[in-house]
Amino acid sequence: MRESEKGYAKEAWKNLTWKQKIRQFCDYYLIYVLVIGAIAVGLIMFIVNLVSRHEDYIMTCAVFNDYWDEDASEELKAELRERLDIDDPYEQVLFREGMTRNSTSEVMAFSVFVATQSIDAVICGKEDFDYYASHGMFFDLSEILTAEEYETWSSRIYETMGEVPESDAESLSTAAGETGSEESALSGETVGSESAAASYAEPLQETDGSAGDENASESSLYIKPYGLELQNSAWWNRLSTFECEDPVIGIICNTNYLENAKEFVRMMMEE
Repeated sequence: MRESEKGYAKEAWKNLTWKQKIRQFCDYYLIYVLVIGAIAVGLIMFIVNLVSRHEDYIMTCAVFNDYWDEDASEELKAELRERLDIDDPYEQVLFREGMTRNSTSEVMAFSVFVATQSIDAVICGKEDFDYYASHGMFFDLSEILTAEEYETWSSRIYETMGEVPESDAESLSTAAGETGSEESALSGETVGSESAAASYAEPLQETDGSAGDENASESSLYIKPYGLELQNSAWWNRLSTFECEDPVIGIICNTNYLENAKEFVRMMMEE
């Protein structure tokens, strides 16, 4: 554009009213401003997301009274991610080692992890396992294992008392009456609580809410298969450095990653 034309354009722009200026801007320039703005916002969001993204733990196991061999631990994580077909570097496996039940604060810390669904599996000695099972923290393995897995690991299944809601306790007793003690619990794709009910139909202890509280929940303690013993586990024997006595593995009942936790259990049960 020549100098005379530039001068004319400037003069014409000065002579426009503010409404005319807005109209001309909308007609000729608004679309370009919006496009450039959208590109800038998208670029900023991408950079912020890239910089601020945190790791997402797709399987977390709490390990009590033990610290694992670092090389074996990293190998286990890598193999588990491979089995789960996880390629995203931000999706990781976490082992919370060295947890204990030696103080109220440590018990509360573990409870917070469970309540916030930050734990998927637990490995600990039988005493600690019994304590947490009695508070209803573990899956009944008869409900989540396949019949083949249940039969294969039958000699390593760890049964202990676990809290069952009163409504479930009643259905267990009913199912036991209908099923009979001679019926096998190993039918179907999973063992299932109803088919296994006869073995766990009698509560060892009942706990009720206070007599004056109409809203108090009622529950019973039943012997159920909540854990699997790891003494013969090839991975456990490579990982453990403190030789935790009678290690047992269980899956937390409110996990967001049940299938991942089950695959982890399968790996830990390899001999």
